Amino acid sequence: MIAPDPKNIVNTSLEGVQRVCDSKYAFWTSIEAVKQVGDAVDCSIAFLKYRYSLNLAMILTSGSPYRSLINYQ
Repeated sequence: MIAPDPKNIVNTSLEGVQRVCDSKYAFWTSIEAVKQVGDAVDCSIAFLKYRYSLNLAMILTSGSPYRSLINYQ
């Protein structure tokens, strides 16, 4: 398993967009999230016009400690 580098993980959309503005950093989020924080950052934001479909599947072993996170209700 590859462990994430905590220095590369952002906690909010604002933090992600600000990091994109300040450095070579890729951040994927929704257009709605960027529109909400766009005025708070001091850089120009361009939207890419394309459609995408996102399907995710996760397979966990029985008794996995991650199961409660995935099946959160």
